[in-house]
Amino acid sequence: MDISPFCCLLLFGAGFLAAGFSLPFFLSVASVPAALKPNWQGKTIPATAGFAFPLLLSLVCLTLITKGGPDKKLALFILAVYGVAFLGLLDDLLGDDGPKGFTGHFGRLLRERRMSTGVVKALGTGAIAVWVVWTEESSSAALDWLLLVLCVNSINLLDLQPGRAVKAALVLLSLPLVLPAGDYRLLSAAAGILIAYARYDLRGEVMLGDTGSNALGMTAGLVLLQAPVLVKLLLAAGLAVFQLACEKCSFSRIIEQNRWLRRFDRWGRD
Repeated sequence: MDISPFCCLLLFGAGFLAAGFSLPFFLSVASVPAALKPNWQGKTIPATAGFAFPLLLSLVCLTLITKGGPDKKLALFILAVYGVAFLGLLDDLLGDDGPKGFTGHFGRLLRERRMSTGVVKALGTGAIAVWVVWTEESSSAALDWLLLVLCVNSINLLDLQPGRAVKAALVLLSLPLVLPAGDYRLLSAAAGILIAYARYDLRGEVMLGDTGSNALGMTAGLVLLQAPVLVKLLLAAGLAVFQLACEKCSFSRIIEQNRWLRRFDRWGRD
């Protein structure tokens, strides 16, 4: 949707300020014992801090949704972000320490006939993506569905060490700045919120959890739905290769072996 640079700047600023003022409150709420988990260093920190993201996103976009009559498309997008965030919250609070990843969750389902929260999250995310592309009446529905699902799962896979998921989400959100199209309303608000949140994540004080990483992944996917078909095809292929590689080897090891990836990964943390 066309939107002026000034409106984009206003949305970015509103997102940044809203997050800057309210995140200390949200993070104190996320510090309840049930939401604390050890991070990669074994330090116990709030592990569901990402629940603030959909709340702030909907708050910042509320005027756009209601101004001049309901904006059904933006409302649909916000509901989709809430939906995957809720699925992530279930996994954060009720999930166990069993097998991880797509093959791990579905492999256990086939072997043990046991429905884990990871399987519920995967199936629910797929259903929400179907609802989005069906409602949007997309001309490339299968590709759009795949892009949404892959964006959600890719950001989820990266939420292992401080800042990784945040940086990856910002990279995806920045793509419409050099592409012919994108939902700049959602992009601007989300980027402002995410940049304000980043300092907490980079310091290792909180984790997004599946709640936040799901919400960020869905937001990035929704922003990219208006990109050209070829661009979406290349993005989906790249994300699919990334996920297959993560099933076979440690992404952290790949980062440590590559000087440029290691610098980018540690930027803001050191």
